[in-house]
Amino acid sequence: RRLAVSGVLVVSGVAIWLAWALLPVAFSAWMFSALEAQWGIVGRAEQVKLNPITLTLQVRGLALSVASTPDHPFLTSEAVMVDLPWSILLGEPAVDLIDIEAPVFSVRRLANGVSNLPVLATNSSATSSFGAAWQLGVVSVKRAMVFWEDAVGGPNFTVGPAGLQLRPSGAAGLETSGRFTVPRSTSVSWGTQQTRIEPLAASLTLASTTLTVHDFVATAPEGRLAATGDIGFGDSSSVGVDYVLDVVLDRLSAWFGETVSLSGDLRVAGRMENKSGAPAVSLQLEGPRVTWNGLELTEVAAALEFDGQRLTVE
Repeated sequence: RRLAVSGVLVVSGVAIWLAWALLPVAFSAWMFSALEAQWGIVGRAEQVKLNPITLTLQVRGLALSVASTPDHPFLTSEAVMVDLPWSILLGEPAVDLIDIEAPVFSVRRLANGVSNLPVLATNSSATSSFGAAWQLGVVSVKRAMVFWEDAVGGPNFTVGPAGLQLRPSGAAGLETSGRFTVPRSTSVSWGTQQTRIEPLAASLTLASTTLTVHDFVATAPEGRLAATGDIGFGDSSSVGVDYVLDVVLDRLSAWFGETVSLSGDLRVAGRMENKSGAPAVSLQLEGPRVTWNGLELTEVAAALEFDGQRLTVE
């Protein structure tokens, strides 16, 4: 009888060990297969760990690419950890922790015009999942980098390392807020021209299916951009941005070559919107004195509105 009990314990232990060892493999295979079938994205990882007791998923050496450019992934990360609460098994959409270490978003456009970015087809069943109000816990992104390389004459720049820290802030747990920071300046080149953007920072609030960006400011020798906006996801897909752009025309003139000569200061303020694919733009332009190819203009002022079909200029 003791031998039988011991045998049962040994078999049970081996079965549990096998299930524990094979579960992450099966889960990662299902996850990457679904990713490729749904969006045409090829995923791979050096290591996947799934703890079914704590509902913790850990992925190391993550790389996502498209089939046409497998050697040039558009997103990589040293490590990703997702911690889920037990309430998710009862149907509550919630995440306790998302921790992403050293993600790299890399955009490359080759000389033949081929890009390493995926072409995401609109899928109603995929976007409808955003309709649920997810309860987010802590979201942490460390040492993020963005590389943009264009061999066809477009912009080339590197942003980072950047950081993102979000924590629950809403009473019902449906809102998270925090800061996005890029503590180092960003060098941007386009053809023969170069400029440098000063360190960036912005406040972020994520509530249900809306991301709000507060106090975003970008400063370069050519001017300063301040913006606040909302981005809606899922069925209520929309973008709305209020902005103020101060332009130093003397510095901007160099980007147009010798064909255009500009000087003076110009302010452009307005709003850009896009709701369900319908764009709308309104702006007001003003400057005390502007010189354009030797022609001096004083008290420059204009207003522009575009509702997606009609353009009005005053």
